[in-house]
Amino acid sequence: MAPWNGGFVWSEKRGKPWIGVACEHLGASSWWPCKDHLSEEPDSMTINIQSPSKLQAVANGNLRSTKIIDDKYTNYEWFVSYPINSYCVTFYIGNFVNFNETFSNKGHEYQLDYYVLPHNLEKAKKYYEQTKEVLEVFEGLYGTYPAPKDGVGMVEAPYSGMEHQSAIAIGDNYGSKSNRSYGNKLYDYLLVHETAHEWWGNAVTMNDMADAWISEGFATYSEYLFLEQKYGHDEYLNAVESGMQGIHNIWPIVGERNVNDNTFLGGDIYTKGAVTLHNYRCLLSNDSLFFAVIKGFYNEYKYKTVTTPEFISFVNTYTGHNYSSFFKKFLYDVLPPILEYNFTTGNDSLYFTYGWTGVKEDFEMPISITTDDGTNYRLLATTKRNVFAMKGKSFFLANERSTEKKKLAPNSFTYYWTRWVH
Repeated sequence: MAPWNGGFVWSEKRGKPWIGVACEHLGASSWWPCKDHLSEEPDSMTINIQSPSKLQAVANGNLRSTKIIDDKYTNYEWFVSYPINSYCVTFYIGNFVNFNETFSNKGHEYQLDYYVLPHNLEKAKKYYEQTKEVLEVFEGLYGTYPAPKDGVGMVEAPYSGMEHQSAIAIGDNYGSKSNRSYGNKLYDYLLVHETAHEWWGNAVTMNDMADAWISEGFATYSEYLFLEQKYGHDEYLNAVESGMQGIHNIWPIVGERNVNDNTFLGGDIYTKGAVTLHNYRCLLSNDSLFFAVIKGFYNEYKYKTVTTPEFISFVNTYTGHNYSSFFKKFLYDVLPPILEYNFTTGNDSLYFTYGWTGVKEDFEMPISITTDDGTNYRLLATTKRNVFAMKGKSFFLANERSTEKKKLAPNSFTYYWTRWVH
């Protein structure tokens, strides 16, 4: 496991050194001199690594040259053609072998390079058969891979994984251990998640660690969308449900700015960040518009840094509607919205009264309710107390612990807490 607070990983495999670097939170200045703030990115970079000649040094971008220094060391020069955030600059040293392939999609192509340890070569070739499918899905959702000149790079790392730009770290278990509870296990979540970071986190970069949810929330939500694209909406909802179950609500998703806040603690920037995007999709209830918003946001901030207020402002401007209260509740408050409700019965009917509390007056979000006969309804709840009349004497509110996904009305399954009131 990498030292996620930042630093070198020193390891050995089959008697040979194996080295990696991970510095996302502590900062790149922990290992190389730089202006260490996420708000600024170099527009390109040359990286020179001197490695023992019996090993190979792999870094971001493309290998430009190798030069023998003496009888013991070789200099490897790598070049990055695109803006890169400081924590994604990296290198690996190991006894690597390389295999590659070309990815073609709708008139463009670029190279995929894999660097793995020799004893894992066949296993890695089988594992990376997924890569092209993952890229194809994300190009369809967001646009062409953002670093085609540098190509895609996957490097076997002495830790579980990290989204180093064009040199993604993938641990050496190759999918044998997955801690995602998705129903479908045919694709490894690690490869899907880290590849999504090439769009979210690498091309579109948070301006401050306070905004890290933009990287991790969008990458995690991309996992959900990948499952939807490959297996349908029920698998997407399985993933959303799993994400909801992993929310802790200990700290706000958006942290304190200018203090290198560790917003990774608790993990909500992943799960709650992704679920926030899902909830917004349900609120819009217009998939064409939702995906246009996401793709538009990506294109607006590609190769740039972005803040949470800029994201909210972009959504409001693009849609022509003010969703500030919705996003501020999920991103800046600790607790989710609470639905207050009660009900009365009479004449074989049930009257369900409901409304949001603990939110601003213009907050709204749909909920899912199922009646006695199994019919499911999407109700758009506001801060006003509305009454829904239904036949029967009981009802069921879908939640992350119990849902009948095949019966859910479209765009109705959202994340919130409830409170019974008299």
